[in-house]
Amino acid sequence: MMSRRRAVQHLRERFRSCFLAHRSDRPTSIHRPQPVSPHCSSVAPYSSSSSGASPRPGFLAMEHGLWSSGASDKNKAMVEQLQRYGVIKSTKVAEVMETIDRGLFVPPGGSPYFDSPMAIGYNATISAPHMHAACLELLEDHLQPGMRALDVGSGTGYLTACFALMVGPEGRVVGVEHIPELVASSTENIKKSAAGPQLTDGSLSIHISGFIYIQT
Repeated sequence: MMSRRRAVQHLRERFRSCFLAHRSDRPTSIHRPQPVSPHCSSVAPYSSSSSGASPRPGFLAMEHGLWSSGASDKNKAMVEQLQRYGVIKSTKVAEVMETIDRGLFVPPGGSPYFDSPMAIGYNATISAPHMHAACLELLEDHLQPGMRALDVGSGTGYLTACFALMVGPEGRVVGVEHIPELVASSTENIKKSAAGPQLTDGSLSIHISGFIYIQT
């Protein structure tokens, strides 16, 4: 059995290789997409980077299509695009990210399906979709049905909800957040999502950071 230290080192190495493989063609700062009319024939949702590189045509096409489709279609298109670019390889991760609608976890006025971090208030952000996908890919072996997970800095509750679906109601997921307002809003976000029933049955919970007792 792999020791805890070796397991952590292994995860770090996998994450580093994944990050290096994708950093060259992915936006690395918080972008503010410009308002776009559904009738426009072209769209440039990303601001120019310091290197002067242009956004990838694939992402531009995806963003344009998302403006004229329903929420579930937008979320599905986001996941499919991440699959095409090799960020999502696991069928399970794809299913979970399709099931948990990211749009439920981004404040009104945001663009939840853009591959970019989004401000959520309180000087905090929700990570870009490719970061959530990379995290779920790296942790899949540790998020099998019946396992337990702790999400420190649970924010909007999006990744916590994904964890919950990965481990199922027979598992246990705890989210910890130090901003009380985010604890309250993330709980409401999760209630609206496919992970809502797990809040009710107790296999998923969100707490303000402090002392937490978890029965083992």
